[in-house]
Amino acid sequence: PMATAMPGAAATSPKNGDEAATSASWELLGEKMLPTISPDDRMELNWRQRSDARIFDTLRRVTTVGSEVSVELTLTNPMRVKWEMRAVRLTGELQDDTGVCDDAVMFPSQDVTLGALESRTIQLTAVPKKEGLLKIRSVTWGIFDCQQVICDRPFQFKGRRLRNTLEQRASQSGVYSDDLRLEIKVRSNKPRLSACLEGLPELRMDGTQEAQLLQGELHKCSLVMRNVDCPLAFLHISTSHPNFVAFDRPEGNEDLSIDFRDEGIRLKGTFPKELRVPVLLCINARGLHALRYLLLAEAVGDGIKSEQRQWITLEELTRVEPALSLSARPSPSYASDGRILFNCHLENKAAVPLQVQQVQCFSGTSQLQFHACGFQGREIVVEPGQMAQMLYSLRPGDERPAEQSARLRLLQANRKKSRSSRREKEPCPETVDLVAQWQQGDRADRTGEAFALQVPLERPEAPPCPLDLHLLAPEVAEMAPDLLVPVTVRIRNASMAGSVSFYFVAESSADIAWIGCERSEIISLPPNTSHTAIIYAYFVQPGVYNLNRFRLFVVGMPSGSVPASEQAPLAFAVPFERLLHVVA
Repeated sequence: PMATAMPGAAATSPKNGDEAATSASWELLGEKMLPTISPDDRMELNWRQRSDARIFDTLRRVTTVGSEVSVELTLTNPMRVKWEMRAVRLTGELQDDTGVCDDAVMFPSQDVTLGALESRTIQLTAVPKKEGLLKIRSVTWGIFDCQQVICDRPFQFKGRRLRNTLEQRASQSGVYSDDLRLEIKVRSNKPRLSACLEGLPELRMDGTQEAQLLQGELHKCSLVMRNVDCPLAFLHISTSHPNFVAFDRPEGNEDLSIDFRDEGIRLKGTFPKELRVPVLLCINARGLHALRYLLLAEAVGDGIKSEQRQWITLEELTRVEPALSLSARPSPSYASDGRILFNCHLENKAAVPLQVQQVQCFSGTSQLQFHACGFQGREIVVEPGQMAQMLYSLRPGDERPAEQSARLRLLQANRKKSRSSRREKEPCPETVDLVAQWQQGDRADRTGEAFALQVPLERPEAPPCPLDLHLLAPEVAEMAPDLLVPVTVRIRNASMAGSVSFYFVAESSADIAWIGCERSEIISLPPNTSHTAIIYAYFVQPGVYNLNRFRLFVVGMPSGSVPASEQAPLAFAVPFERLLHVVA
């Protein structure tokens, strides 16, 4: 039989054509944890990212006393008969400062039976019993039951060929570097943690089942870590997507001090044998995502820090389907000084009905008082493919501190990512963030949030307008397929200086359309005279709407006023609201 050692396993790719979004490299995540990361730590993370054999020119990996060191082998039977291998095991030695130590390593054995022309991958282990340098030399096995015929196959690894000097390039046989992958440093003062994620939905790659998560769905799970009798100086947990993943405070561990950071969480103190860190997922982007979790544990004690650290890398694939989207458009309120109105547009892109419970407004770490207009906080059900229009009012300064929670940290991480995508030279007006909370029907276990980030708070100062605008329309209308609400537009020339020439435009949007004369002809009004027109409003879904979507464009002013022309008209938005509640 032929034995070949496998230095590392290749990463599996998603099936059925899915492609996961690119995640940050392990090395980059490690640099965020340790700004002064050591070369050995950097190479360890680089190996987990790329599995580049050149790393083993200088890197000797570190394990702990009593831990299993696994070597993956591929055995091939080239014969056309069954072959039985007895007591297959590794061989090697452990060296310390005094030399080679006898009985310092335990090599467990196993029996292997290969069929005709069969290849099989197995794992063999070595368990060091004391500190030193473990060198794995070969693999041995016996044939026949009598164990009188022993086979020994040494591991002969060539490092990469060196081509730095003329002598190295000219050598016919080649000059190779040392390959240190089977030389492992054994230390007693090193963490022995194991970690796993519990509570994640199972990823189905066949495409026949429902999606794992909906976009923005709040899903709770746990990061479970078990420690084997090693005092820890600290434990640092970070993630590749801090805007999708938030860590919370472990329950029942008052002896731990917790520091929440941008990329994760850092814990210090007395660690229990089993630690459960709550994890909250809220992925606000559809598609297949590879979420990475990097854990760094450092043992208490003096010595080389890189040899007292343990890195744990976890990666989970999560598929997300679209759900509720939220967009908002602010407009100043002229009926109440200092108040700002927000037209919130909600669209259900999921295949199931979603119930909108409330919309909240945040600024920094404060929550602003957001008041619903027209429907008094009534829950809105948005059917698949449908839209909903909601109107809210806000008075800046009416705020209270927001509760520090994983949800707030997710919002702050999304806000930070949104700001980083803004160009540096762009102005940064005062903004707020809106959060719409939804639930899937009557299922209280499926809730989520939709974000509208960096909505500006601006109240433009309008120049004095020589025209007055009045709108006449009902306050309530019942939704129907052929609903057309008549809106009477009355415009009066309030200037006594002379005639004013103008035209008006009714602005349509995705939620409201105008039937009739959306752009009028040029109208000339003498002082104190008015013009009246009727235009019809058509709505696609229930909601509360501000009908004042008219703009006046002045093309002729009295002499002595600001000059205006058809090529350069003066635009005005007349300051008032005319609200209409369209009920289902």
